[in-house]
Amino acid sequence: MFATPGQKRFDFMLDILSKGIIGAIILVDATDKTSAEDALNLYNWIKERYDIPIVFGITKTDITGEEKFTELKNLLPEEEDIRILPIDPRDRESVKKAILELLTLI
Repeated sequence: MFATPGQKRFDFMLDILSKGIIGAIILVDATDKTSAEDALNLYNWIKERYDIPIVFGITKTDITGEEKFTELKNLLPEEEDIRILPIDPRDRESVKKAILELLTLI
């Protein structure tokens, strides 16, 4: 399991870290308007190179609420091998749920 920083200046790391990738969890910040766009760009980069399942985890829904979660969910792709769910990276159970969802898809 690897993580990459979200900033553009670290994009060069994607090729290095994606070797052997079997699934991805992409985090979307519900408080940042550009986060969904960045997540879609990363999703498209991955899908151009790999046929893998993806989980989108929408963070900070405790701040923005269900309405923002639904709004972001509607912006993200709906496909059989994609799941979109709220996730709180500070909460072990929430993270475990996202990982188990990804493992189920794999």
